[in-house]
Amino acid sequence: MTLRKKGFLFRYAYPWAWVFVAKAPARINLCRFFWRCVILAPLQWMLAPIILVFIGTCCALGFLFGYRPNTGGKVSSSEPLVAIQKLPHLFGMRILPIYLILPGMLMFGIFTSPTFSEIALDFLLFVCVIAGVVVTIIIISTIVGWLWNLEVRRTIRAWVAAKKEKICPIIEIVDDEATQTTTD
Repeated sequence: MTLRKKGFLFRYAYPWAWVFVAKAPARINLCRFFWRCVILAPLQWMLAPIILVFIGTCCALGFLFGYRPNTGGKVSSSEPLVAIQKLPHLFGMRILPIYLILPGMLMFGIFTSPTFSEIALDFLLFVCVIAGVVVTIIIISTIVGWLWNLEVRRTIRAWVAAKKEKICPIIEIVDDEATQTTTD
């Protein structure tokens, strides 16, 4: 049995393989791959957004206080955040982005009236409900499409047959370019 490296199942089970191509496996046991898709992959996909939100929050808070992520360019520091050098100065002090939040909130409060905010919130609620319905329909149709995907059905059938025979075969992971050259 073979799986495509750019196919849905391989990308779902090994999300890190998109970045670290050299570490992607070339052969996998079918039973191990099946349980990786069922148990481990959902955990990876649930933890990834949490980690990305944490990293994004740290970078955003750092920016508000005049720091940026260390990219290892001109600054040779082991610190994850380094000071932004090109911030404007006023009376000899750096103007940090966090200083602009309070005046911005005050300006927003001055220029919005209760009637405008009520209309805006009602409209926002309407748009969110419509967007939620549309997104739910898209997600359900996408999931149904994925479930009927040939690769998913073939893998589940192969796993059920392997469990009946009590032998799990090896799956070969092939590149899409390699399959195109062999079929031409």
